[in-house]
Amino acid sequence: MKAETFKVACSSCNLRELCMPVGFDQKDMDKLDEVVTTRKKIKQGDMLFENGETFTSLYAIRTGFFKTSIASEDGREQVTGFQMAGEIIGLDGIVNDHHTCNAVALED
Repeated sequence: MKAETFKVACSSCNLRELCMPVGFDQKDMDKLDEVVTTRKKIKQGDMLFENGETFTSLYAIRTGFFKTSIASEDGREQVTGFQMAGEIIGLDGIVNDHHTCNAVALED
């Protein structure tokens, strides 16, 4: 996976209402911004995760679109979903500790 790591404050993220607990004040948000350090920019066509890969994280899509898919028995790609900004991706990996589909970026 070719991922560029970058730092954008959680307080500036459009998904903060989805991720942050109710009642978080600016002081709490500032503390969180110091702790959360990993953010990745995935380039168009690159995989975020692949089928069979060990589950390590859930991902909040901040910008762009992703496509999830599985390989059918005859080898063709079967699209299982499209995800966009504001959605969480990677839930498929929670139950068995590995991903059951591929997730590819459709945009930079």
